[in-house]
Amino acid sequence: MQHGLIRLSRYLALAQLAFILVATLYPFADWRDAGVSPLAFLEWKLPRYLAISDVVFNFVAYVPLGFLLVVAAGPRWPRGVVAIGAALATAGLSLTLEALQTWLPSRVPSILDLASNSLGGLTGAVLAWRGGQDVLLRLGKAYPRLVATVPHAEFGLMLLAVWMLQALSPELLIFATGDLRKSLGLVSVGDFSVQWMPVLEALVIVCNMLSVGLLLRTLLEGRWLPYLLVPLFFVLAMGVRTMAVAVTQSPRESLLWLSTGVQIGVVAGSLLLMLLLNLSGWLRLTLAALSLLAGTVLVNFVPPNPYALALSAAPSLTNLRGMIWLISGLWPFATLPYLLLLARRL
Repeated sequence: MQHGLIRLSRYLALAQLAFILVATLYPFADWRDAGVSPLAFLEWKLPRYLAISDVVFNFVAYVPLGFLLVVAAGPRWPRGVVAIGAALATAGLSLTLEALQTWLPSRVPSILDLASNSLGGLTGAVLAWRGGQDVLLRLGKAYPRLVATVPHAEFGLMLLAVWMLQALSPELLIFATGDLRKSLGLVSVGDFSVQWMPVLEALVIVCNMLSVGLLLRTLLEGRWLPYLLVPLFFVLAMGVRTMAVAVTQSPRESLLWLSTGVQIGVVAGSLLLMLLLNLSGWLRLTLAALSLLAGTVLVNFVPPNPYALALSAAPSLTNLRGMIWLISGLWPFATLPYLLLLARRL
């Protein structure tokens, strides 16, 4: 099953590339010529405002890309040559994106960012060169016991990995995707209501849990394994959300996202999923598609929670929040065609 892992690594490499593109160039607006050479930033000097967290983020973001590029090449090419190519490719990508930031007033190109990105890509490539084959061999033995033999299962796994990004943004309702109110200028129906807000939040969460959980179940092998891994997947998402709030706000507020509506939605969604996991493949995917549609409509028309508005007004990590909001908003529109295609093939 190494071929399946190689395909999965290619999908993940594309997803990581898209993540880096959006993270570097978001919000893709107000392009203008500042009369400066796009390579002027190569003059070595430290930026006026240096944040260690930015350096770490720039390094970490490129490590998976360097690793995945080497694994994605497969066994056809010498791994050392591929590692060199992956390191050069990640450095070239960073150079290109930093140069493009010259025309974005909201972004500042930096040779320090280029160095951090390039070192991250090199680190990932070296890790794959030294241990990538062993990782493939070990995962290859477990792969057929975990992943079902369904068409394009690797693409589905990539979609689920991208879905996990929503957990990193504290102002987004947990598990919810498809919120395009900012992009489309949609207005919520009604105002915030203490009585109705928990119900609306719970409905959004239930719909999204059904769509994601039934998709994950379809990609998992066996009859009983999904009963363990599907709940663990959502527990992981909630753990990521808790850590994200603790880091961006404070540890004392790390569970403020766990509102009454969220609690009701998680319990109801979990119970429904346990009842529906063993539906036939076609029926399971059709229900997942309908739940995804319902969840996307609901999240765009329910009133936003004041706690979420307070978080979105915080000045820190503005570009990262906007990037995650964009990816999360577009996720259903990439997933729905996949669900429908998969339903026709099963």
